Amino acid sequence: MCSTYAGTGGLEGDANLAGKARPLMLGVKRNLAPQPLLAASLVWQIGGGPLAEVGGVRDRGIGLAGTSDYPTLAALLAASVPAGRFATCLTQGLIKLGSPPAGQVTVDARSPGDTSHAAIALALLRGPGGLSDDRINSANFGALVPGVAGFLWAGGTVTQALNDVVTAGAGWWGSDRLGRITAGRLLPPDAVATQVTFERWMLTAEPSEMAGTAPRWRQRVAYRALGVTQTATDLAGLVASDPGLVAYFGAAYQLATAFDTAISAAYPSAVDPAPLITGLDSEGDAAAVATQLLALHGVRRRRWRVRVGKWGNLVDLGNIVAVDHPKLADRNWIVVAADEAGDDKTLTLWG
Repeated sequence: MCSTYAGTGGLEGDANLAGKARPLMLGVKRNLAPQPLLAASLVWQIGGGPLAEVGGVRDRGIGLAGTSDYPTLAALLAASVPAGRFATCLTQGLIKLGSPPAGQVTVDARSPGDTSHAAIALALLRGPGGLSDDRINSANFGALVPGVAGFLWAGGTVTQALNDVVTAGAGWWGSDRLGRITAGRLLPPDAVATQVTFERWMLTAEPSEMAGTAPRWRQRVAYRALGVTQTATDLAGLVASDPGLVAYFGAAYQLATAFDTAISAAYPSAVDPAPLITGLDSEGDAAAVATQLLALHGVRRRRWRVRVGKWGNLVDLGNIVAVDHPKLADRNWIVVAADEAGDDKTLTLWG
C-alpha cells in the first residue's frame, strides 16, 4: 500500500530511510510523530501525499508557531525559518523546523477532501488499490458511520487498511454478485424497508435457529486516537505541569459511552464489549455512534439459517428480507452470511 524511500536524498530521504515505508495519512490525525526525511535540514514528512492543513506542531508538547507554506521541497529547503517556528510544504506533506527540537516532534494534520470513514475507504480502493469506479459499489460505503475521521499507515496491504477503516466505521465489506467491492453497516432491521420477501414455497427446508448473542448493556466508542502517547517526562514547560494536558497526551484515545442499566437488570447475561476503536475525531460523533450501537444491540437478537435454493440469487449480503414462515414472520431480517453451492443456497439471517 505504501511506497518506500530510496534513501537517495530529496523526497527519497536520507540514506538510513532506504527501503523503509513512506507513511500514508488520510483524514484528520492528532499528535503524529512525523518521519525525519532530511535530518540535517530539519525536514520531516507527515504523509506520503498532499495535506490540506498542518497545525499543532509541537516540540515536547510545546506548540510552535507557523510561518509560510512553500510549493516544493526545494523552496522549503531554501526558506529561512526562525528558531522555534516551522514552515510547511503541504503539496508534499512536509514541515521544516527553524531550530533543532529538544525532544519528540508531533503534529496534527488533515488531508484534502472528504475525511469520513467512507471517503477514506474509497480513497484506498481508488488510490493504492488501483480500482476503477465500475469495480466499486461506492454508494453502499455511505452506510459507514458519519463524521470526520483519520488514519495513518506505515506499510501493509490495501486489504489490511480497508479492514482498519471499515471496522472502525462499525461496518463490513466484501464483494457483491457483480464482483464489485461493497460495504455496509448493521442497522435496526425494522427501520429499513424490506428488499426481498421469501414466500413459504421458496424455502427448501425448515429454518433452523442458531446461537445468538447476549444483549449489550453498555457501548463504549473510542475517538481522537493519538498517533503517539507521551508521559509527563516526555513533555516540557507548562504542558508537563498541567494535569489535564498530561492526561490527554498520555491517553491513546478518548471514550464516549452509552449505557442502560435496565438492560443488565432484564438480561443478567448482558455484556459490556470492548470499545469500538473508530477513526472519529469528534466526541459528538462518537457519542452518537455509541447510542446507535446500544439501541441496535441492547435488545435480544436472533439468528436463523434458512435454505432458499436458487432464490438466494435475489439477495446480497446486507440486504433486508422478510420470510413467510411462522418462526420468522412479522419482522425484518438482515442477510449476514450466505453459503452457496450451485442452486443450494443457505442464508444466515439476523434480527
